Amino acid sequence: EGAGVLVVGPSGSGKTTASIGAALRGFRFLTDDIVAVGRSGAVRGSRKPIGLRGAAAAVLGFAGRDGAGDVSSASSRPVAASSLGVQFADVARVRVVLFPDQYGTPGGMRAVSRAVALQRLTANCFDPVPLSPPDVDALATLVRSATAFEWTHGPLGDLANSLRDILDKD
Repeated sequence: EGAGVLVVGPSGSGKTTASIGAALRGFRFLTDDIVAVGRSGAVRGSRKPIGLRGAAAAVLGFAGRDGAGDVSSASSRPVAASSLGVQFADVARVRVVLFPDQYGTPGGMRAVSRAVALQRLTANCFDPVPLSPPDVDALATLVRSATAFEWTHGPLGDLANSLRDILDKD
């Protein structure tokens, strides 16, 4: 298990842009949108296609690129991550929880308390039934073992460097 960065937020918040941007700068990619959180806090992903919007494709340099499909619209289009040239991971132990934010100082990283991180994680869980106490306990275990940050969109190279610095301190 490698050290992982869990990028969490609502649709359109920049999760895919941040995660693919980091993967193109040496991080390995776990999955897009949905992870399974184990009781130990480890996360597993799936190799489902990435939902890539036109704005994200432009920021990442994929607009009009072969293999990325037609990503010129605002709607999300499925794109195979392998066509983007990223390396995969199968499982990771989360060390950083990152919440993309579109407002504030571009490229800024701000620490988020564990209580706020847990609240935001539970608010962004995709589950048709309410979270059970063991589910909340698994998320709490994840949050206790990680550091949480809010990242305001900015240069993706700066984000990757900041994440490396944070992970190197562990």
